[in-house]
Amino acid sequence: MLYSKALIEKSFWSVRYGMTALRYIFLGFIPLVGMISLPAFAQTTQQTFILGGSGASNLQISNDQKIMLEAANKLVQRDYRTAENMYSQAIAVNRVNIEAYLQRAVVRRELGDEAGMATDARSVIGLADNALQQSPNNPTLYYQRGMGYRLLREFDQAKNDIVTGMQIGGKSNWKTDLQAIELERKTVK
Repeated sequence: MLYSKALIEKSFWSVRYGMTALRYIFLGFIPLVGMISLPAFAQTTQQTFILGGSGASNLQISNDQKIMLEAANKLVQRDYRTAENMYSQAIAVNRVNIEAYLQRAVVRRELGDEAGMATDARSVIGLADNALQQSPNNPTLYYQRGMGYRLLREFDQAKNDIVTGMQIGGKSNWKTDLQAIELERKTVK
């Protein structure tokens, strides 16, 4: 499948009425104009294919990123088991794809696989730790590590990492995750 005009925006989970819910938003097919920002998982380029279309600049994306885009589409369809399998495929293609581990952890949480979720969350933390040794000023790595800690319900560390990421140039919408962490802290016994 060629994603010539598709962007997928993801938002992890939010807390509403004391329940944690997974939210994914598929923005659909929109023209690629000028500079675009791909999700964090779209930062490596190994084997690639081309995104293109009328009026769109060509963009290279690796095979694991292609699988992740397809997995995100499965999440929109609420096909969690297929999404989990696709995230596993993306990990098999690229063992250091932090975002794939993070997304699979969230899916496993939704499927009730707490052990699998915890294993993936620990992988996210370990991979982010290693990557931060090489890129200590990368806000996305702090955010991803913070989300790993959040899944493990280590809320103080999660909050510290996300705040650090924001301080060094992260996205302002990460404030929503900080608010959700505080709500989750109150609901976890």
